[in-house]
Amino acid sequence: MTDRDQYMPGSAGGVQVREDGKKLTLILVRELRHSPEKVWKALTDPAHLREWAPFDADGSLGTVGTTVKLTTVGAPALHVTEATVKQADAPKLLEYNWGNFEIRWQLEAFGGGTRLTLWTNIDRRFMSMGAAGWHICFDVLDHLLMGTPTGRIVGPEAMKFGRWQQLNGEYAKQLAQQLRAIKQELENARQIQLSILPTEVPEIVGLDIAARYVPMTSVAGDFYDFIKVDDKRLGVLVADVSGHGMPAALISSMLKIAFAAQSAHARDPVGVLTGLNQALCGKFEGHYVTAAYAFVDMEKQSICYAGAGHPPLVLRDASAGNTREIAENGLFLGFFPNATYSAVEVPFKEGDWAVLYTDGIVEATAPWHEEFGADRFRLFMENSRDLGADSFVDGLLEELSRWSDYSSGREPEDDVTVVAIHSNRRRPVGGA
Repeated sequence: MTDRDQYMPGSAGGVQVREDGKKLTLILVRELRHSPEKVWKALTDPAHLREWAPFDADGSLGTVGTTVKLTTVGAPALHVTEATVKQADAPKLLEYNWGNFEIRWQLEAFGGGTRLTLWTNIDRRFMSMGAAGWHICFDVLDHLLMGTPTGRIVGPEAMKFGRWQQLNGEYAKQLAQQLRAIKQELENARQIQLSILPTEVPEIVGLDIAARYVPMTSVAGDFYDFIKVDDKRLGVLVADVSGHGMPAALISSMLKIAFAAQSAHARDPVGVLTGLNQALCGKFEGHYVTAAYAFVDMEKQSICYAGAGHPPLVLRDASAGNTREIAENGLFLGFFPNATYSAVEVPFKEGDWAVLYTDGIVEATAPWHEEFGADRFRLFMENSRDLGADSFVDGLLEELSRWSDYSSGREPEDDVTVVAIHSNRRRPVGGA
């Protein structure tokens, strides 16, 4: 009886799933009784890959920048893709793409052997099957390195084993439990996010203001808030926290507290952004915050603006009949303690519009992958200048929905936040 005839998959284990927006990442961990150097060779050498991996490679995967053709094994039809090696830090870290899959391997010396971790994006429908398939590949890899090769077992061959259905079911159960926990965490984060956003916009003499926040998932990283100085002066902040889920919601909570503490110098955009940066630096890792702050003074009929790595303010000048971007950007918040910022002051007179927003607007893509873009955004402002602020922002969101064809089931690729400010002295405070 051969080693292949005797092989039987072990129990499911060492699996995690992570969700970031719409992206699911499958993480599998296996401890092998072999050195990182030996495992690295099996991950990169074409002759070794032919013995255990779900694809053949026509060259080594061990050099950064190398392009290698990968041929999927066990698929109903021949499928060849080009893979580019993005990282190859032997014998520790290897990254490359396999078609639409991003593959990342980490090797850690552990107890005389290697702890091998695989990260790969995966479709929700095939998570358990993917985990079970890689599980068997790891078993075959272990046998190969021990000198008792079983031969590659992938695709339909893997499903012939008596324990396949049980293994697939075990992974399905474990992953379903993790996804339920993720869903609950996202709901908790959503409650946090909703609790920190303003429930209404401030009333300022001569201003018509509307704000909208549309997350791509149950919770996202966009944020906006106001500091009302008096009936004629208002500070407006729009920010974008990198990432999604609970970490983004918690950072948004920190941002709200830090912004409230800037009320003493709300008239000074440089002071506001500097204060926010100092308050956020050192409070989190792996995230950052872009922000735009505008101080509107209706007595002076002006807007003073500063940005921190954020899309520019868009200004519609009624008297000049044009729409332009106001860009005054410094470094994003929360990462550089000594970052400095600058501000620009521009007139803001009767009929003018000012719009603060996050990049989910200009980066919204059509089904053919073209972005909505800044030019279309400015054209929309030109064509919508006679609307009220609420109608303006609702119309913009409808335009984005048409452009991205959300009615067909396509989902937003990013959060969208917009605050539109219209100088309209004919509109009384509290009026429509």
